[in-house]
Amino acid sequence: MGAAFLRHGAALVTIDPGASTGWCVELSGARWSGQDEPALAAAAVLDLLGDAPIGLLAIERPIGGSPGRIARVSLPWAAGEVRGRLAAQQVDEAALLLPLPGQWRKVLGIRAGRRKRDEINHEIHDLAEQAERAPLRSPGGGLEYDRANAVCLALAARRLCDRVAEGQQHGSKP
Repeated sequence: MGAAFLRHGAALVTIDPGASTGWCVELSGARWSGQDEPALAAAAVLDLLGDAPIGLLAIERPIGGSPGRIARVSLPWAAGEVRGRLAAQQVDEAALLLPLPGQWRKVLGIRAGRRKRDEINHEIHDLAEQAERAPLRSPGGGLEYDRANAVCLALAARRLCDRVAEGQQHGSKP
């Protein structure tokens, strides 16, 4: 699962879907990230990729705490729009990761428990800023939480791929 991008030099692309879609691309040892509306986010990713294939595409599975319009319609639509625009660059459909937020956060040691959403978001944002070695802020100075989620999803996906690669080196199944 997904270890192909390590072997082939293809890109790792992660998406945090929404009206403001966070994205992250790892390619040839470099990482880029951003946050924009879905079509512009996909265009930015495609521009960065050029002819490089996507070895692993990770899109956070949209969920919502309430059955509101955003949870039922907007988030899945944004995820589908971005995935559709990136499909031609994807190496293998099997290299698609659709984790729930709690699944990728657990890989990074981020636990929700009884913590409030804002507290979790700040922890994710801090971790992403450390990884990027730069502030993740909009031109107006606001914190870019969707971008931070995409960066941390990339960190989690990379960690999972490293575990798979280690298991293959030691003869165990992924």
